[in-house]
Amino acid sequence: MLRPAAVGLLLMLIFPRNDAANEVDLYNQAKYFLQRNYEDIKSWSFSENYTYWKIEKKPNEHPIKAKLENWKCENSKNLSNSFNPSLCRDQFIWKIERGMRCPFSLFVDLNMTVINNGTQASNLLRLDLTNRTLVVWEPQGNNETNPTSKFKQLLQESCDFSATATFQGQFAYQLKRPRGDHHG
Repeated sequence: MLRPAAVGLLLMLIFPRNDAANEVDLYNQAKYFLQRNYEDIKSWSFSENYTYWKIEKKPNEHPIKAKLENWKCENSKNLSNSFNPSLCRDQFIWKIERGMRCPFSLFVDLNMTVINNGTQASNLLRLDLTNRTLVVWEPQGNNETNPTSKFKQLLQESCDFSATATFQGQFAYQLKRPRGDHHG
C-alpha cells in the first residue's frame, strides 16, 4: 500500500467472478415473457412514467426499483512489479465482462482511497454499472505530476468482483383487447 509520503499511480482492475452468467438483458427477458404469455400486447414498460403508474396505480403496486448489494472483491492480486511509472495519478478501472443490461440504474457506493497532495484520502464514489462494460475513474482528472520523490511507488491491484442485483416491483403492460382475467 502507499505510505502517506508516497507518490504513485493506483490502477485497479476489477473483473466479475468467473462463475457469473453471461450478460443478462432484462428488457429482452420481459419482452420474451410477454410474447410467450400474451398474444395481443399493445404496449409495456418498466418506466415509472408509463401511463399505468400515473393513472391506475394501486396502493400495493409500484414500478420496479433496482439495488446492488453485497459488493465483494475477491482473489486480490498485486501486480505492481510489472510497471515503472513516469507520471503520477490515481486511476481506477472496472472492466465488466459479464454484466447486466436494464433500464434501471444499478449504483454501488464505494469508499476509495486516493492520493491527495502526497497523502492518502478517503473518497466516496457512487458508481453506476448499468449497461456498462468499462468504467474509468480518475479523481484528479488529467492532473498528472512528475514523480520525483524517492518514495514514488506504483501500485496495481486486480480482483474478481461480484455484486447481487435485486429488483422489487412490477412492470406494466396494456393488451390490445383486454380480457377479464388479466390486469395490464
